[in-house]
Amino acid sequence: YYVNGVASPKHVSACVLKKDEELFAGAYADSTYADLFSSFNVKTIKAKAGKNFSLKISSDNWGSAVVPQSAKIATVEKETGIMTEIDTAYAGGNLKAKIDKAGEFYISANGKVHYAGYYGDVDGKIAGALAKVTVGLDKAKITKKKGGKKKITLGWKKVTGAKKYQVYRATKKNGKFKKVATVSKTSYVNKKLKKNKKYFYKVRAYAKADGKAYKGAFSAVVKVKTKK
Repeated sequence: YYVNGVASPKHVSACVLKKDEELFAGAYADSTYADLFSSFNVKTIKAKAGKNFSLKISSDNWGSAVVPQSAKIATVEKETGIMTEIDTAYAGGNLKAKIDKAGEFYISANGKVHYAGYYGDVDGKIAGALAKVTVGLDKAKITKKKGGKKKITLGWKKVTGAKKYQVYRATKKNGKFKKVATVSKTSYVNKKLKKNKKYFYKVRAYAKADGKAYKGAFSAVVKVKTKK
């Protein structure tokens, strides 16, 4: 047996060859001997950019004899297989991690696994873990609203992973909202409005990754009135 690339003398048997006998040595591999492989408890995950998502990692086989000792989640590039570790917290098989941009990602794990059993104590690398994470955008929140003469100023909190923000307006709270602007900043001044009139606004975060659009949930609707 070879354990982590090193021959184990414990499992070498002695034999005496008789005249004209030959000895053949070979290597054998089978999935049942993949004792250092681990896997996630889920294959697909939905998350929000900048927010933690949770999952568990455990042995693929041989039960409690194989225990992950440490683990870091890493994104995996589809074309090259290059792994990039991301923010991860690990305790007792439980993982928490976050990705700060929108898109679809494949994740694996880096870390150590300990095996205690018939072949003795072995420390190896985690292998085999793979899952797909779809990362969307969080809900926007308007924090500033101010009416002026023929204009209204809005401001909102930055949404992690957002590239732009879409601003919608209506003349009634439950009326038909129309998109009036797409901006990259966290503020917007809506000009050329009527005096002494109520307007209703809502905002959502927007990003594009690999040709696909990602839109967060709309903020709560706010009412703003222009000055006389």
